[in-house]
Amino acid sequence: MSSPVLGVRVSHRTRTLLSASLALGVACCANLLAPARQTQPPAAAASDEWHLVFRMSGGFAGFNRELELANTGSVTAMDRKRGIQAMTKASAKELAEITPFLADLKPGDARRETNCRDCVEYSIDLQMNGRSLALRLNDSALPGSKVENLVKALTNLMNRALESRPAAQ
Repeated sequence: MSSPVLGVRVSHRTRTLLSASLALGVACCANLLAPARQTQPPAAAASDEWHLVFRMSGGFAGFNRELELANTGSVTAMDRKRGIQAMTKASAKELAEITPFLADLKPGDARRETNCRDCVEYSIDLQMNGRSLALRLNDSALPGSKVENLVKALTNLMNRALESRPAAQ
């Protein structure tokens, strides 16, 4: 049975199809006109997995410290001279400060001056996206280097982790 629509006779089936098409069109347009929602990217996609070991040794004080840090925020800090080890989590702020430096590191970004007897020696061993990178430098090469801010951030994280743990008796 058909009924007139705007002077044209249409079957019940055609009317149902037109109604469904109209409803679908309205729903699609509503999505297009809705305000955009901001979404957060995943904190650490598989391609952004990394692990680093930062060592600091020497100097007048005779440092012998190590920090292990992963993209998950897992932190292990050791001070071999004081005989302490601490495990903690890096804050989101600390990870956000450190992570941007890692992707751009290159072998030539650090150098180690050989004529510095009492300098603090730094080493960074990084595993990231299937590549390995080892950097070695000391106090005399640190100022103005591409890794200066990274070394400062890693040192601050190591100090925070170690300060949260009392010295071994």
